[in-house]
Amino acid sequence: MSESSFMLLRDIGKLVLSEQEEVHFSIDAYRGYRYVSVRRYLRTDNFVGPTRDGVTFTPEMIRALVPVLNQLPAEEKQMKLGQIAKLAKRSGICVVVTVAEFRGQRGHAPEFAVRIEAARDELAQMDREHDHVRFRRHDLRHHLRRRHRHDPTYGSL
Repeated sequence: MSESSFMLLRDIGKLVLSEQEEVHFSIDAYRGYRYVSVRRYLRTDNFVGPTRDGVTFTPEMIRALVPVLNQLPAEEKQMKLGQIAKLAKRSGICVVVTVAEFRGQRGHAPEFAVRIEAARDELAQMDREHDHVRFRRHDLRHHLRRRHRHDPTYGSL
């Protein structure tokens, strides 16, 4: 797979909004960078799959978002409508996180927070796995270079 293509790394879960709508949470890679993707999916007679409605978060944004979500009250009626966070994505672009009322509900903050925390934990695990592999490669290269320097017969027949 080329470096510039999209790749699904881990499926985190989904939040069912209705019979026809779901929000999917996943960790994706694009052009060598990892993102947490939150995307709306539809299930109708004519179409089943993702829509353009969604957002991608960088790992740094997820680490900043988790404490904000944990501060929200568990009871949806106690949540105040409005902006709760503004997260920088890259120069000139930010994601504004708000509590809004939609179809008579104030949101699914506890369920959303659980999935965002799971994504944060998965990203941390992936980082640990990557670091472990990188250090093992480094140790092997170091060992081979060291052996080559101190063993004049290394590499000769």
